[in-house]
Amino acid sequence: AEAQGTEPPAVPSASDLELELYAGRVRYTIRQYYTVRAQTCFEQATRNEPNVRGTVVVTTVIGATGEVTDSHVARNSTGSDALGKCLAAQIKAWRLPEPPEAPIELDIPFSR
Repeated sequence: AEAQGTEPPAVPSASDLELELYAGRVRYTIRQYYTVRAQTCFEQATRNEPNVRGTVVVTTVIGATGEVTDSHVARNSTGSDALGKCLAAQIKAWRLPEPPEAPIELDIPFSR
């Protein structure tokens, strides 16, 4: 009989690793170039609702050259629809790194 638990751990596929590296490049690009724009959305939201806190996750579709072809709010725990709409609209104007395959869909979280 075969011993229980002798299966080797699953090794991530090359595409899994590529996607993880790509997601890291996207996060870096957002931190370097777009944080101020996202912050503007939070500032506008807190002007009307001072206690806005939480996370907005924006599902983003990125085309072959890094253009954002679609973005919409996937989850929003802030209670501010205006904040979610502002972030999704901002992201549509962003240029992100070229993905390893296109189109690619990423969930991008923004928290406060």
